[in-house]
Amino acid sequence: MKPGRPLFGDGGLHKAFIEALVSAVAKGKDIPQEKVTEIIRETIPKGAEVIKRSLLKNAPQMLRERRREEALFRGRLGKVWKRPFDLFQALCVMSHEIGSDYNNLHRKPAARRRDVAFEALIRLHAQGTLIAHEVLTLTRAGLASGAMARWRALHETTAVAHPAEFVYEAGPCGYDAHRHITKLGYACTVIAPALTPVRPGDRVKTDVRDAEKLARLHRAGELTAIRVPTCEEEAARDLVRIREDAVEDLQRARHRLVKFLLRQGRIFREAGAWTQKHEQWLRGQKFEWPNLQQTFVGYLRAYDEVQARLKTLNMQVEDLAQQPQYNDLVRALMCLKGIGTLSAVTLIVETQDFRRFRKARQFMSYVGVVSSEHSSGNRIRRGSITRTGNAHIRRVLVEAAWSSRHAGTSAAVAKRREGCPDEIVQIAKRAQDRLHRKFWRMAGRGKRV
Repeated sequence: MKPGRPLFGDGGLHKAFIEALVSAVAKGKDIPQEKVTEIIRETIPKGAEVIKRSLLKNAPQMLRERRREEALFRGRLGKVWKRPFDLFQALCVMSHEIGSDYNNLHRKPAARRRDVAFEALIRLHAQGTLIAHEVLTLTRAGLASGAMARWRALHETTAVAHPAEFVYEAGPCGYDAHRHITKLGYACTVIAPALTPVRPGDRVKTDVRDAEKLARLHRAGELTAIRVPTCEEEAARDLVRIREDAVEDLQRARHRLVKFLLRQGRIFREAGAWTQKHEQWLRGQKFEWPNLQQTFVGYLRAYDEVQARLKTLNMQVEDLAQQPQYNDLVRALMCLKGIGTLSAVTLIVETQDFRRFRKARQFMSYVGVVSSEHSSGNRIRRGSITRTGNAHIRRVLVEAAWSSRHAGTSAAVAKRREGCPDEIVQIAKRAQDRLHRKFWRMAGRGKRV
């Protein structure tokens, strides 16, 4: 409408209210609040009739002016954006025709084999084409906010139609699922479960909720992916880990044997447990009761079997260290004090590739030997190591670090360093000296060492 024109004809609603108010003033000097409210209530029905007559009278003229303004706006918009609009419309038409032709061609075969994926993709394509037409219509009408909202809906539709991505937490199922999914041509990510964000107030856990949480966190980039080893790397790692299991089994077998003897009052009182002399004493034990003798023989046989199995596994790990892909790196790691063949192989097969850690701090975080921290404001409070990482590597490194308490180099270490590049030997010596100084500085400050 033109500027200055009353909203509803000649302003009848306004006149009716003013007349009622003037009449009330003429009858008395003061108008109470209740009287004003009554005047308003009496005026509203009259105003409704005034609004109705005004709309019927002025609606054609209002609509003609509005349509003329919209036509002028579309004309100006078309001069500037005609080519982009035409290209967008051509793309929408082409997408519609391609989808229609593809549906007509493959509909019957897909229906016979009950292809659910075909049905879902066709429906998504149709929905995307419809939303694209809506975006074009809203843009041509100058409704930028509405067009942007429908554009987001179009983006969500294309995200649904995007090739599926799989994510799951590393666990006892291993990496067979990852290899199977990637062989099918899909992206698959295995994440570290210990680094998955957890809300403290979330006390409900179901498989469906866990799957939805993983999907949301993966889309937000909040999950930490792990490196999936190759089949060869995983086989070598399993060999080293079964040897560690055998070491634990040997420790259990020893405990069961000596605790059984302790219950029977049989105690080896000489120094040096599990020495050759100790084993001769063990094998010389005899019991009066047949059942006790059978129990003792069973514990001793279990100890002998585990010891023989561990000896075989040690030889297999030694053979693994001689393979070309491990030999050079094993010899380099053995230059470090406290690192033998078994420890070096453990570090290699558990780390898989040292080059993926650009800094030492990253490797320390992976192993879990960085200090925990609970600081706030000006207060800084650090605690013990986090222990959230590869426990196998952490055990080997801690055991190796204890050997640096003493200065100097043993004959065995010097022999291992023979034939190695001088640069590697110098790095090993500097590491040994640094650990030795660090140990005694911590001991001097009263740390538990």
